[in-house]
Amino acid sequence: MSKQNIPQYLKRAIWEAYKKKSGYEDIPILFSEMEIDHIIPERVILNPKEKNEFLLWKVKYDLNDAFNIHSIENLCPSTRDFNLMKSDKGLYDEADAYKKYIIRALIKAKELAPKIKELGEKIKKNLATRNANSVTKLINLVEEGKIELRYLILDGIKVDYTQIGELEEFEKYNIILSKYRTQRIIYYNFGEYCEVRSAARYSQYKKTEDLAFWLDILEDFLSNIPDSKLKNNVFYELAFAMFKAGKSWKPIEVQLIEYFNSMGDEKNLEILQQSAVLFNIFYGEFQRGRVDSSIDKVFELREFLLNNLIENIELAKTQARKANLKNSAFLIRSSLTRDELLDRDPDANKKWVKRYFQNFIQLLDIIENVKFFDFSGLYKDFTRLADRIEYIKEFPDYDEFHSRIATLKNKYEGNNSTIEDLMSRGIELYNNKQYFKAIRQFQNVKNISFNPDKLYTCLFSVYYIGECYKNLELYYAAKYYFMLVFYLAEEIDAEYNIKQLTYNCGADRVAALNYFLNNGLEAVYFTSISIILREFYSLEGFNLSLEKNNNMYALIENAMKNLAYSKQKSENIKDIIGKYYEILDLLNFLEEGLNKLNFSYSKDDVKKIEDKYGFLFKDAINPRQFSWSQLGVKWTITWENNFLSTALAEEFIAYTQIFLSTIEDIDILSAEDVVLKLKPSNRFYFTNVNREKIIEVLEERDQDYFPKFFTIIFQLLFESFIVSKDQIMEKIKPLLEIGYFSNYYADIYKKFIHTDLFETYHQINGVLNE
Repeated sequence: MSKQNIPQYLKRAIWEAYKKKSGYEDIPILFSEMEIDHIIPERVILNPKEKNEFLLWKVKYDLNDAFNIHSIENLCPSTRDFNLMKSDKGLYDEADAYKKYIIRALIKAKELAPKIKELGEKIKKNLATRNANSVTKLINLVEEGKIELRYLILDGIKVDYTQIGELEEFEKYNIILSKYRTQRIIYYNFGEYCEVRSAARYSQYKKTEDLAFWLDILEDFLSNIPDSKLKNNVFYELAFAMFKAGKSWKPIEVQLIEYFNSMGDEKNLEILQQSAVLFNIFYGEFQRGRVDSSIDKVFELREFLLNNLIENIELAKTQARKANLKNSAFLIRSSLTRDELLDRDPDANKKWVKRYFQNFIQLLDIIENVKFFDFSGLYKDFTRLADRIEYIKEFPDYDEFHSRIATLKNKYEGNNSTIEDLMSRGIELYNNKQYFKAIRQFQNVKNISFNPDKLYTCLFSVYYIGECYKNLELYYAAKYYFMLVFYLAEEIDAEYNIKQLTYNCGADRVAALNYFLNNGLEAVYFTSISIILREFYSLEGFNLSLEKNNNMYALIENAMKNLAYSKQKSENIKDIIGKYYEILDLLNFLEEGLNKLNFSYSKDDVKKIEDKYGFLFKDAINPRQFSWSQLGVKWTITWENNFLSTALAEEFIAYTQIFLSTIEDIDILSAEDVVLKLKPSNRFYFTNVNREKIIEVLEERDQDYFPKFFTIIFQLLFESFIVSKDQIMEKIKPLLEIGYFSNYYADIYKKFIHTDLFETYHQINGVLNE
């Protein structure tokens, strides 16, 4: 990430002078996707690899002594990909693959420098005129609560955004403070926890006079909350706030030890991370004599928490989880061991520093390959510790470690800096109904924004991918991405706005899609999940106001219509569906709604509905079948309606729809429509029997069918269609390189769909077959 502050007007001038093209590759580039690169790397003077490195660059590229790395003559518009690949290979690459690009860019930059200066002055003057009265006006609007920071037009406005951001945070804090002074806590749910947490932390860091009030609120929350998971979150906030307020932990020491011991059964990443932070504080309080626990107890807890983290690391299925847990283990390992604490050796501190760096290098080796990690936080912690403990900076490899972590931080922050522009472009494509292009754009956003600071944008991009597929009528591809939003927002502990996505962009959308597909039983199931999620995560609980909650209103309306429809079916079906609604705790509520609205269907109404849409509970029929059209071909898949087969069938349909969407502009000249049957077996096999293509699958929960299904899709294309293999391989590059698949469909399905649902399916199907 560049240390040079290049103003917007200069970036715009460079872009226009280069005719909106990359200076290296001479290809068109969007302003929002452009990076301004230092042709001779800025690092050469900030962090040289050798003493005379700048001189070596000057000699190789015939630059005079007056050449300035920060001058316009060393700036070049570039794509991010080329910028990352080029790096400093202009000097440190024996093949000299980038030499010609650098020479061309240096010549062009020198040639265009006068034009860039002229354009820059014009653009700067226009901006100055436009913004003459902006600063005072904007700050006043923010202070009055009439404008939010995200609505400000960032391009060119000369205003202190840090100041405006602080004003906005202060206004938000005062609103929350006033609310809880007036009404205290009502729901004791995650929504209120997020508000209280944000306000308590603001009070701690800004050292407001209200911290005692928030301590009282947190104590009240902890005393009344029934949920054990949230209880651990609230306890962490209470203990941390007490520490920041300078209060002794002795009154909560028994609870604190119970909290540490409860980590043995804990799998939640955030809570495990919080426990490591609290233990480090607890250890420090022990050294200061501010807690009553014995040295034996402290080191017993240290060993227990460390072993528990190691066990969780070994069980971790993703590199991101493993890296974050290793960081927590690193925090605990960074505390003095029992021998070091009792050691009177004058070199004890130096020995500790050596052990610290041995642990640190192991951590760096794994986090360099992950995205979901707080690199800025790690850099801040590392530099703060180095400032406090002089032996760290005296360590021989300190500068090398500092450089490695600074590079990771700069790359992390550089990725974050482009995300909003990329997201805006994706939404623009979506609004223009260019869905295939929008999908590729949102996939890019998803990948680079999967980190703690940009998680909301990441999940929102996944939601938009689902919306694109829904509008393309590829419904199981859409369902996959809606379920992915639900899954990630539910699994990852995060801020209040992210938790709203569990239902707004997750469960609600899955339910609505199921109503549309006439999978009425699963639709009602997800409707009940949406209600539960609102009760736990929303600040308003379950609110059916059309004005405030049009998603929920539509879902309940559909659930009532399906219930009214079932009342005109046979007595057996009516009873089975009534009991099913009752199990989901929806029957009385929906019956009351039907009575208030005086709503019902007649036999004739039901006949008209079925003539138009078919049976509204198609997900109960056995065998199940789904057909769709794509690439001018009709695709049909049939499967046994049981828990594992349905999960695998939907997974195969979703992957096929996503795969085919990447080759949508290839003329595949189909010979015939495709009919497939998914069949339970004791093996995995794909064969043709009497023109019916059969996929035999092992119905085991832990089987990974992702690569096997893609093998079948390839085989289908090459066997059934007249199409070039090279054409397909070229088209599917984005799918493989960008990574269209984050989690396996069947894994998410099995996690959220209860097997009891299939008991109801079988009961209804039995009645239909009588």
